This record gives sequence, structure tokens and C-alpha cells, in this order.
Amino acid sequence: MKINRLSFFLLAGGIALFACKREPQKPLAEASPAESPEEVVRLYQFYLDQNLFEEAKKWSTAKEGERLDEISRIVAEEHQDSTRMISEFLKLSCNIQGDSARCACKIKDQFETYEYEFFLVRINGRWLIDAAPEEEILFDEEEIEGFLDSLMEEIE
Repeated sequence: MKINRLSFFLLAGGIALFACKREPQKPLAEASPAESPEEVVRLYQFYLDQNLFEEAKKWSTAKEGERLDEISRIVAEEHQDSTRMISEFLKLSCNIQGDSARCACKIKDQFETYEYEFFLVRINGRWLIDAAPEEEILFDEEEIEGFLDSLMEEIE
């Protein structure tokens, strides 16, 4: 039986279209305490992308859970429930020191490619995403003086 080129391309296009519409796969099965920080980061990001904040909280400390509650409220208020992301990790490497880990990532989603850092802690043998530590903001004395001078000029 001969298949003409048009039929072949239509069939191939239909298969490709169907394949692109399927839901993203969970990066791993439900958890046991043996997951690595990398696996936890991937699972957490999957749930975050799908706006499944309660599931993401299962992989978070209480402090990070509070941040997720706030994000959930914003999504609900702005009626962005249908907004779903598909994040692809281009780079993911974790540095473990005792019961804490810092995972540097390069992530690509539908809109951009960006770098992000996840902080994890191990509690009762389980790695959990923790809120980013408060960063100390340091200013150069010259920068402060320049900023104040420019403000004074605007006032005068």
C-alpha cells in the first residue's frame, strides 16, 4: 500500500501534536526519606509549576510553607489558577554541608531562562525546601553618599 507524502506528514504532525499536549510527568514517585536534594528540588518545582501548593508544602519547611501560602493567595486573588508552568532544569547541582544543602539551578520555562538557588535542610532524614535566608544588604559608602547628593540636588 502506498502512502502519499501529504498523508505521511499529516500523520506525523498529528502524532507530534498529540505528544506535545500531554501533561508533564512527575519527576519521581512519592517520596521516601532517601531522596537526594536534587530529587526534592525537581519534585517541589513540579508541584509549584502546577499550582499544587499543598503538595509543594509537603516538601517544605514551615517557613517555606508560609511563603507558599502567600503565593497561593496571590494566585487565587488574581484568578491565575489556570496558569501552569513547565520548568526544565538545564543545570542543577547541590552542595551539601551536613544537614543543609544549597542547589544552584539554571531553569528554562515558557517565558525565560533564569538562575535560581534553592536552600534545603534535612529534618528527620528528609530533605525539605527552606525559605531563602535573609540576605544582608551591603552598600558602598561612596554609593550612599552619591545617592544622598543626588537627592539633595533634586530637593534644591
